[in-house]
Amino acid sequence: MSQMRLGVFGGMFDPVHHGHLRPALEVAEQARLDHVRLLPCAIPPHRDIPSATAEQRRDMLELAVADYDMFSVDSQELERSGTSYTIDTLESLRAELPEAMLVLMLGEDAFAGLHRWHRWQEIFSLAQVVIMRRPGGTEEFDAAIDQELSARRCPIADLPGKDRGAIAMAEVTPLQISSTLIRHVVGRGEDPGFLVPEPVARYLREKRIY
Repeated sequence: MSQMRLGVFGGMFDPVHHGHLRPALEVAEQARLDHVRLLPCAIPPHRDIPSATAEQRRDMLELAVADYDMFSVDSQELERSGTSYTIDTLESLRAELPEAMLVLMLGEDAFAGLHRWHRWQEIFSLAQVVIMRRPGGTEEFDAAIDQELSARRCPIADLPGKDRGAIAMAEVTPLQISSTLIRHVVGRGEDPGFLVPEPVARYLREKRIY
């Protein structure tokens, strides 16, 4: 039996939108993943406290991917006390699925700040990493991050045959959508349709979160 390949994609998702979901789907296809878990963050170490509650962000994620078997929502970070650290989540998933290949999916900006993450170098002992890069991306990396990238990089097509610690770049569709934009749109009383999945748009209209 082949080894399960599980994508791990965390974030604030405040709210989730197509700019999160389309790149995640493209990475799943390029890296030949079996499944992707979306993990809403509880207390972020490097971000402001989210506007929506943990339950609201989880509910919106579940609405967004309800029709996609490729995706599921994992709320373990919301259920843990304290700050949400990616290393803790990867260790939990490794304990749950010891035989699986974990594939951590990061935006290029997140990868550029990886050297500031808690126990960041241990991530490579637990998972592969895919950097979601928009065409023409020009993000510059810290020397320590650049060194890891140079030593571990491989083509995205070769990632399924690599061990933990491999890093691949995935070119993704450049959707200029942000959660900040959507919060402003909703806050002005405007319709968030076509920026987010329609079930999420209905939820935002009904709940008036922002």
